[in-house]
Amino acid sequence: MTALASTQSFARIDPAPRLLGLRPVVAKEIHEWFANHRAPMLFVVTTLMMVLSTLSARIAAASVPAAQLPHGLSLDPTTNVLVKWDQWVFFFAIVFSTSLLIVERDRGTLAWSLSKPLSRRALLAGKWVGAMAVYVPFGIVLPMAVCTAVATVAYGTPDIGRIALAAVLLAGVPAFFIALTLSLATVLPSQSAVGGMAVLVAIVPGIVGTIAPDIAMALPPSIGSWATIVALGGPAPMTTLVGWAIGFAVVAAAGLVAIGRRDL
Repeated sequence: MTALASTQSFARIDPAPRLLGLRPVVAKEIHEWFANHRAPMLFVVTTLMMVLSTLSARIAAASVPAAQLPHGLSLDPTTNVLVKWDQWVFFFAIVFSTSLLIVERDRGTLAWSLSKPLSRRALLAGKWVGAMAVYVPFGIVLPMAVCTAVATVAYGTPDIGRIALAAVLLAGVPAFFIALTLSLATVLPSQSAVGGMAVLVAIVPGIVGTIAPDIAMALPPSIGSWATIVALGGPAPMTTLVGWAIGFAVVAAAGLVAIGRRDL
């Protein structure tokens, strides 16, 4: 009996399946985006900013005589809907995702959740899936639809096909930055630290681009500029898409490894 008890006490306990509890986490995350009003806030803030960006050319044209219009100003409706999305979508993705993991950790609800039949990897993956399920429609698709309606009134009918393509391709921006903030939140202590590091990553292509444009376009944060260029019919290097895929895989893998080793 003693030998049996000893054997049992040192028996290996199999770890939980890697994605155990994924579906409930996704449902919970989507619910919380609406329960704390994050989803409607995302829609309102993004829509207001992008509508102003869409109308900026019309406002500029109305404020000066036609002969004094700024060089390069375009009144093309499709261009005015899309041209400034890459300058803002990464920022909103960072702002609205820095708290996804840290707030729960600070409140102690994260440890409570992990006491349930839920693996840590499923927790992190579920937060990303839930955030993407809300962010893409409320942070890209619906605001872009409003901008399209506004542009139709201000400039004329835009190319709906190009706008739809842009909405699909721009989803790569929150996909990367939400994964990045979640990964950073597994090792950094606060929302400000996570947000600061994410913004630093976001501005790297702009810094590198001053001396090595080709390298800058291969960095994952350049996916927003790449998406806009492709949607507008311009030439865009496939190295950007490859760099984004590699960067996303590295960030996601780092987060999944880190959350398995951290004391939550």
